[in-house]
Amino acid sequence: MSDARTPAGDVVGLNVFARRVAWVVFALTVLIAWRLIIGIATLDIDASTMKFTQRFTGAPMARAETRAVATMVALETADASEPRRAGREVTERKDASRGDAQTPKDEPPKDEPPKEEPPKEEPKAPTSNATVDDVERLRASLREIQGMAEDIDFIESLERDANSTSNPCWTAKDGASRCLPAAYVMGAWQSGSGELGERLQSALGKEKVRARAPHFWNEHTKTLESYASTWDRDAFGVDTSPGTLATSWSESIRFHRAHAAHIEKCWKTCQELSSAYEDDADAKPSEEEDARRRGTARASPRRRCIDGTTDDPKSGCCGAANELDPFEENGGHGLSLPHLMRAAYGDAPPKFILITREPGARLHAAYNHYEHYKSRYGEGEDGFAAYAEEMMTMFTKCVESGHPLKGCANRFETYSPEFEAVFYHADALIKSMYAVFLEQWFDVFPRELFLILRAEDVWSADVAMRVAAAKRALEHLGLDASDAVAEKMASTPHGNDLTPVVHDDASAMREDIRAKLDEFFAPHGLRLAELAGDDAFAYSKDGR
Repeated sequence: MSDARTPAGDVVGLNVFARRVAWVVFALTVLIAWRLIIGIATLDIDASTMKFTQRFTGAPMARAETRAVATMVALETADASEPRRAGREVTERKDASRGDAQTPKDEPPKDEPPKEEPPKEEPKAPTSNATVDDVERLRASLREIQGMAEDIDFIESLERDANSTSNPCWTAKDGASRCLPAAYVMGAWQSGSGELGERLQSALGKEKVRARAPHFWNEHTKTLESYASTWDRDAFGVDTSPGTLATSWSESIRFHRAHAAHIEKCWKTCQELSSAYEDDADAKPSEEEDARRRGTARASPRRRCIDGTTDDPKSGCCGAANELDPFEENGGHGLSLPHLMRAAYGDAPPKFILITREPGARLHAAYNHYEHYKSRYGEGEDGFAAYAEEMMTMFTKCVESGHPLKGCANRFETYSPEFEAVFYHADALIKSMYAVFLEQWFDVFPRELFLILRAEDVWSADVAMRVAAAKRALEHLGLDASDAVAEKMASTPHGNDLTPVVHDDASAMREDIRAKLDEFFAPHGLRLAELAGDDAFAYSKDGR
């Protein structure tokens, strides 16, 4: 069989080939057009993972960015703080996933000349995120709270002193200078905040640093004018009041004076009523019996006056007070210390240092520090175990009753007579929930204003670790962070480890209650670690 080709066959072959070429040209034309429409694709390499990622530019990307911005605007303008925080957390997690390595800058398209980068500016001190209008609206909202007008009037009467350097200062109408401290060691309790302030002052000299703990912000009987009169222009002011962090009810009466005033008046009225049980004249009134009858018609007239009943909670002191100062989730003002501090400082915010301590150990230290706990539950580890178990049980009940975690932390005792009756309203347990409160501060002030340290590092037996912690504190505050100053701060006239500074040793804690505390605080530790960007703040039992 011959393989010779005929002329007709060649023509057919050429036609097929031509059609194929035409289809290829058409396909390439469509592809090029599509690429021009959607924009130019570039490839970036992530230095932390060494993986390529594709990035698109052009109209579709612009539309996607517009949708993203619109979504974030909706989140930012929502009334609830949870969406705002959720939006910020997405950004924080993306930043954290990249590690310390810098993502390479986008290369300009090859057919365009490279754009000149603007000159780099020197780093500036962090400033408030709030605009003037934001601060003015905040002050107007705070003014509506009972007893707050005097402080807001004082704030608005001041003129900013642009020449003050160490502390933010203002000039009052009388021409006198009024200043606020430049920094706060904001807690936590039993973690050595006062000690750190004393060492800052000792290492740098009292003429350069003035540290004190006036407990102004968490005590409602003091005025902002009197507080601002105690700080001067020259010495760098550090307020080391450990109650600054927690926005729990006992630390926030300044924002709930209407509630407190009604409770005080109502309580006095109720004390005039009988404590006897009307349905059983022979029953002896006692705390235990009152607890069994609480919320029912069988309670004594005095307890019904104080607590109200389950069917009519507003007939009691607390229920009626909540009408004057409702829960945030039911329309309350939702304002707390960070908001007042933002209103006071305006565009010159302070810096913050938070010292956290393993929460179970902090609770143990509080129990042994305050005599009223031991008087109630007993000395030693059995007494502490009974106390800790009761506090955990009641706080868990608050959350499981349907109240938000933030609500139970901030106004535990106002939710019901049962929670109001808890000994000291579980305040020591609540004050170990650092993340709940820190979130509220982050909602108001920029994250970069905060330095979070572990008490276990600040007061470590390891001298090098103490020096490193001291240097971080000095650098954050913008003070002299030389080795000599840091080493002086890290010297330990009170001892060589954590125990002598914070006055407690939690190692004697019973194993069963230690395990329960670990379980209770585990989610709080994980959240704190996320906020701090360091897993060491999870305080896991393996890392303790």
